[in-house]
Amino acid sequence: SSAAYTVLLVEADEAQRLCAPYDVYRKYSCQNGPNVVLNADRWRTATPKWTGSLAAYRQMLTKSLTLVVPAVFVLSAGSWLVLMVFGRHYAETGSALLALSAFSAIPACVNLAEIAAARVRQHRIGQYGVTLASALIVVPAVLVLMHRWGLPGVGVALVGGQGIVAAVVLLRRFARRSAGHSA
Repeated sequence: SSAAYTVLLVEADEAQRLCAPYDVYRKYSCQNGPNVVLNADRWRTATPKWTGSLAAYRQMLTKSLTLVVPAVFVLSAGSWLVLMVFGRHYAETGSALLALSAFSAIPACVNLAEIAAARVRQHRIGQYGVTLASALIVVPAVLVLMHRWGLPGVGVALVGGQGIVAAVVLLRRFARRSAGHSA
């Protein structure tokens, strides 16, 4: 097939198998290589916290799984060429920053999902805390790393800051799930 992705709508057990080695707890969807695996239970009913229409949920789910990760890799791999539009100097000095900034979108998606979930739960601390935590890590890291490594230091600060916050978000979700609470 010439398609970049195959979208599969499957039952929970099959989603768990197709998403391996990722554990989707038989309730989440995933992108695993060229397969976009949609959990049929979520496709039928969305998530308990979703307040929009089922059609909007389905559109969001499909687009998020098929766009973000490939876009990151394409932009990262092509960062030098993208910046050549503005001239050789931009490409030589900014391509590492652009590539790292693109990679920071992956943990940023985790953080944005947490902010959206906190908004639905009307949990203001979660809603603003993720953004504040990211800023409190990224801004000082930029000040230190840019001085040491130049523009690539800014990219490292972005990836690192977003990654640390995303790791905390995921660890908290795992802890809540392990304790028997829904995320």
